[in-house]
Amino acid sequence: MFHIVAQRYPFPQRRGDQLAVSKMVNYCRKNQIKYTLWVMPTSENKTAIKLDFDDQNVQFLRFSFCRPLWLLIRYPLSPLQIKIFSAFHIPKSNIGKDDTLYIHTIRMSSSMPCEKNRIFMGAQIDLAAEFWERANSSQFLKKFIWALEARLLFRWSRHNLPKYKAVFRVTELEFAQYHLPNIYTNPHGYDIQRKKKKSLRKSKSRRVGFFGNMTFMPNVLAAEEFLEWRRLSQLDCEFVIFGKGSERFNSGNDVIFLGEVDDIDEAIASLDVVVNLVSVGGGFQNKTIEAWAQNVPVIGYEQAFRGLADCSNLKIVVDEIGDLDACIESLLKVRAKPVYREWVEQNWHQEKNLEKRFGIMGLN
Repeated sequence: MFHIVAQRYPFPQRRGDQLAVSKMVNYCRKNQIKYTLWVMPTSENKTAIKLDFDDQNVQFLRFSFCRPLWLLIRYPLSPLQIKIFSAFHIPKSNIGKDDTLYIHTIRMSSSMPCEKNRIFMGAQIDLAAEFWERANSSQFLKKFIWALEARLLFRWSRHNLPKYKAVFRVTELEFAQYHLPNIYTNPHGYDIQRKKKKSLRKSKSRRVGFFGNMTFMPNVLAAEEFLEWRRLSQLDCEFVIFGKGSERFNSGNDVIFLGEVDDIDEAIASLDVVVNLVSVGGGFQNKTIEAWAQNVPVIGYEQAFRGLADCSNLKIVVDEIGDLDACIESLLKVRAKPVYREWVEQNWHQEKNLEKRFGIMGLN
């Protein structure tokens, strides 16, 4: 039996391509691999599971008040989020001696039985790096809390990652400082069948846009900076913002607000340029991958390309919004064939990456 442990299903519910748990479940179904999905018994998970699962394939993690207290006493320097989520666990009696175990995130690492040499870890990103970024963008008490958690996560990773049978990272940049033989680069992957043809528009104006879930603070900050740039810009273009909650920014200025669109791929493909002004947040930048998959160039801060390796020829980086006009004007004059989608197909191919991951775990 193959056991998958996740905090949320489908981790999380959105139209981006971070749905690694969903992809693994679909791979098991397609290849007739016997599996059990273990998730926290939240109302959100129960709703998602009810829509997508037969009862025999899903179990809810057990809850215990004692486990976090025991972890606090036994391992006081373990990260806070690991202590909290340790309350949710798999009873040891549910795991057979020959079962294969996969835990999706570091924060759920105390949910499994203790034999780490039997467990594969899908540590998507280096959470210590994410918390350092949070600390650097915060003030006073929050800065101290985030910095402390970042330090504890770094310490935990250094001591515990070697104990797992294999750890999967999204790019070569994650956990590179450890130089461990059990760490494999394995991106989540993008379903290249989602690619769209460029739609014909009545307007001949070039279209420059930003998109994202505006309930997520880094996206809110980026949208606000996009609007600030729009007030200064002299470009003869249409300016577009779309995504969940984006209507909150509609204050009558010269920007098209589409809100939550029905087809995000079609909306992205309608753009000539994506301006990604995200400046904080961990992990890789999903927006950049989604735009490139539709053959749309991305201009943004260095953070817009965080976690994406071997793409220096595709990155268009600016240091401040004052540089955007000249950069976009220069880009739109170029008539060279776009190669962004080719990069996604070669480096972020969903089926290829899943096959590699399951092969390492001996499940193909």
